[in-house]
Amino acid sequence: FESWEGKVKLGGANGGQKTGQVGFSGPLGEKFAIRGAVSYLDRDGFYTNDITGEDVDRFKDKTIFLRGLW
Repeated sequence: FESWEGKVKLGGANGGQKTGQVGFSGPLGEKFAIRGAVSYLDRDGFYTNDITGEDVDRFKDKTIFLRGLW
């Protein structure tokens, strides 16, 4: 419960994948602290449907969480 800290992570990969993560934690007084994070993932996919021309294994995800510690 002494100080604030944070982390940022960005990335990319095959299949048009883009990722991002941000996390933080720190005190809110002497007896309470919080931790939170946001995560993002977007992937075009590795395969294309030959009939429709659309990406087969596309994936998108957004996650947010906030936690408290007493």
